[in-house]
Amino acid sequence: MPELGDVEGWRRLLGRFERSTIEAIDVLDDGVIRNRSAAEFVDALLGEQIGAPARIGKWLQVPVGDVIVLFHFGMTGALSIGDSTPAHRYDRVVFTTDAGSFSYRDLRKLRGIYVASTAAEVDAIVGPLGVDALIATAADLHDSVGAGRSSIKAALMDQSRIAGIGNFLSDEILWRAGIDPRTPTSLLTGDQWIGLHRSLRTVLRAAARAGHTPRGPRWLTGARWRDPATCPECGSELRRGVVAARTSVWCPACQHTGG
Repeated sequence: MPELGDVEGWRRLLGRFERSTIEAIDVLDDGVIRNRSAAEFVDALLGEQIGAPARIGKWLQVPVGDVIVLFHFGMTGALSIGDSTPAHRYDRVVFTTDAGSFSYRDLRKLRGIYVASTAAEVDAIVGPLGVDALIATAADLHDSVGAGRSSIKAALMDQSRIAGIGNFLSDEILWRAGIDPRTPTSLLTGDQWIGLHRSLRTVLRAAARAGHTPRGPRWLTGARWRDPATCPECGSELRRGVVAARTSVWCPACQHTGG
């Protein structure tokens, strides 16, 4: 499931195509092109030069000529770099440039590719986004995530409060901070907010470096799939349940509520 680390990795990969020119676009499934027809999409990009890609939250923004191409990867999207001949079964759009090729690949097609001609159109497409989680300060975290009455997990995944954190990253951050994901934000103490920001920074920096959410032996993300699933810290059996409408994993021994 693509989150901040994955999109940051794809941003770096697309960086190798900066200043290259798009020579061909093969639209294999126009269902992933969300706000233009396939013909309009190709016409806007073909022959244009690719600029420096940027990321905010889970969105990847790539200037191409006079427009901005926005990628959102939903639950199963990805970018694949290099020629895939014949095309992978889930390749939806293949871009060929004078520096090589890359494809937008997606099984479920829950989101896709957008084109914006103005900054206002970019804003309308991405919707309200909070501060990017990778650069959020402790004050940003408290002021944006702490507002309202939701659970801390729901608040961390709310892209309008803080952008880039999804299901796996929120579980990882909360486990490292020792906070039960069901805890109302209003119950968190000052020390817990400090610890939460410290954990957020550690997890997101590691994910950004790796280009994905790590699954090492000291990561909850790796332990959640084991049978039996036990806490990498204390060895207790992990608990699994639905929190903020997502399947969540936490350690009842290590993670506690606020107050």
